[in-house]
Amino acid sequence: MGQYDEEFAAFFREEFPSLVSALAVAVGRDQAADVVQEAFVRANARWPKVRRMDRPAAWVRRVALNLAIDDHRKLVRRKRIDPTLVTEHWCEQAPRDKDLADALAQLPTRQRLAVVLHYLVDLSVGEVAAELGISEGTVKATLHHARANLRKRLEVIGDV
Repeated sequence: MGQYDEEFAAFFREEFPSLVSALAVAVGRDQAADVVQEAFVRANARWPKVRRMDRPAAWVRRVALNLAIDDHRKLVRRKRIDPTLVTEHWCEQAPRDKDLADALAQLPTRQRLAVVLHYLVDLSVGEVAAELGISEGTVKATLHHARANLRKRLEVIGDV
């Protein structure tokens, strides 16, 4: 094993589990593992360049997020053609609190991704904006709406 191989293997071992766990809330555990694995495959192919970046993990996270968004768009297009072809699986893997997982699954995609990136991946508002390609003001508004939606959904569950 060469220097780059060992370095990449250590990087993979350190970053893979936490990235899969964070994205699993938004896209489901199986899909999260798939897109994160693919992102690492791409990082490995470009490792001499990626390793020199200030934050290689951020590059992998961005690639995985883009792949997850692309997969979701494909799913939506398939459902438009024939809704019986595909069942919704976005947010299959629940975090420890099932009620929270169910409430997250009902959020619009942008809200769900903003919540995951900000609260679970622990990115700043500016970093979430960069990851999602939107302004910081839009991130703040999105998080505000997501919290309001979650509050509403979780209050209804609590009343049952």
